[in-house]
Amino acid sequence: MTIAIIPAKGFSQRIPRKNIKNFYGKPIISHSIETAKKSGLFKHIIVSTEDPQIAEIVKEYGAEVPFMYPRDKVSDTSKAFSHVSYTLEKLGVKDNEIVCCLYATAPLLDPEYLIEGYTTFINHKYDFILAATTFEFPVYRSLRLWTDYMTVEPAFGELINERSQDLTSLYHDAGQFYWGRANTFIKNDTIFKNPENSVGAVFIPRGQCIDIDTKEDWKIAEALYTIKNG
Repeated sequence: MTIAIIPAKGFSQRIPRKNIKNFYGKPIISHSIETAKKSGLFKHIIVSTEDPQIAEIVKEYGAEVPFMYPRDKVSDTSKAFSHVSYTLEKLGVKDNEIVCCLYATAPLLDPEYLIEGYTTFINHKYDFILAATTFEFPVYRSLRLWTDYMTVEPAFGELINERSQDLTSLYHDAGQFYWGRANTFIKNDTIFKNPENSVGAVFIPRGQCIDIDTKEDWKIAEALYTIKNG
């Protein structure tokens, strides 16, 4: 049994009601639900939320809400994995069952990347698979700001004058999805909590993903969606 769990708290400080905010004519979370359905991977697509309005909306798009997430566990700093582990324990899912934590705000995600993540996970001995993408600017060209004097200096001084093509490529979490087994999610509240965890990646082009945290991110996501669906 393969399960998708979509954490979707009602509270969001920087973008109010982010998980159900309208994105191209429908709640943004509906895009994640539809992507999960199109992948054909999941027996159950479950939304974990403490919010009754979110629960009603996601049911309209074919997701399940078998129970409500406890309100006293929700805060602006609460982690997505806490929703996943709570859901798995509440459902009594077997330790070795394969689970995908899918973000509610991933409207650019294509089913093919979910499928690639699943295939990579079952064919290798990783604890987790995440979606990763490149930084839009070479990280080694970063500047450190000294606020007392409003001056800057290279964060990586020894590399600041290197040609960008000679610098090692670095990647970051794309904020789209994570694959793992039920017992691994329950034992870890973040993907890198245990240094012994082996973590693989599915690499997504930068123009096909964005971690939506701010209003600026939201506008960029809309622009990218327009380009993608032209």
